[in-house]
Amino acid sequence: WGKVLQVCYDPKQGWTPITLENIAGLEIKINSPANFLSEVIPNIESLTLVDSESTKGRQASLITNFLASETISSFNLKSLNFKLDYLNSSQLTDVLEIIETKENLDISAIISVDFNPDDRFDSIEEFFEYVSDFIDERLPIESTEFDMKGTYEDYMIQTWNLKKIKGSKTEIEEEIDENACDQCGFDCGQQDNRRHY
Repeated sequence: WGKVLQVCYDPKQGWTPITLENIAGLEIKINSPANFLSEVIPNIESLTLVDSESTKGRQASLITNFLASETISSFNLKSLNFKLDYLNSSQLTDVLEIIETKENLDISAIISVDFNPDDRFDSIEEFFEYVSDFIDERLPIESTEFDMKGTYEDYMIQTWNLKKIKGSKTEIEEEIDENACDQCGFDCGQQDNRRHY
């Protein structure tokens, strides 16, 4: 359900016993029960949330419920990290809104997202612009970093990237496939623009 990333070290001891009380950094899958963490891991300072294919479609509610719970508020967290590979665009907006409520934390996220047009966003470009504005305007600039890749597959595959390092604003760009055909948008081998049938 998780793995240890950091342990507390007491230089007076000269060595660190591996016990639950000494865990300072932990990575957990978001489908794991987390209500016991504050009781058995009281010194946790860094928490990384990872999704999996088994939680596909439920990540947003699992993450938001966990981050809104009393469990998370009982930690002495300094940093909150996300490694999410199975989100869709509507779920990501929910996750961003709950992240905004976690003040005074370093936030780091590596996210892959599938874009689906909906009532709010007609295009993947519009969606990425929204995410960029949200991060820049509503999350602390000095303690937030994001690395996000999004794809949308319709008649052609569109890929967009968003990058934000601590202390800087976000940058977004479309990833151009240099082999893509002008007519179909795919690497079809007909870059000389012959008519497609």
